Amino acid sequence: MTTEKGGQPTKMTEITLKVLKKCFLNDATDKQACLEAGITPTTLYNYQEKHPEYLELKTLWKENVKLKAKQNLVDKIQEGDTDVSKWYSERRAKEEFSIRQELTGADGEEIGVVILPSKEIQDDKPTV
Repeated sequence: MTTEKGGQPTKMTEITLKVLKKCFLNDATDKQACLEAGITPTTLYNYQEKHPEYLELKTLWKENVKLKAKQNLVDKIQEGDTDVSKWYSERRAKEEFSIRQELTGADGEEIGVVILPSKEIQDDKPTV
């Protein structure tokens, strides 16, 4: 076992790093991965500070599940699944396919809304 300065053995062994990688590839949070690896978040963060390339890899590994989900969607769309195609289009091509009605403008600014009086109010007005 390797030791860090100060003589205490490091908890960031090859086995620990493999467990962490597996967890991050499965979209685990830092806390969840640390729990599985038997280390504290502080140990992970100290290691990342000393090894910035590890933090970069961890960030990439956490994208794995999202990539697999996208691949599944693409596979279904290519198979001709119209429900998945519709779902994907409503979320990824909102300007064309969104079913949501916007109550604000594109940049979040207020849009003008004209409220017309109801028929009963119009009927109460005297005619000229």
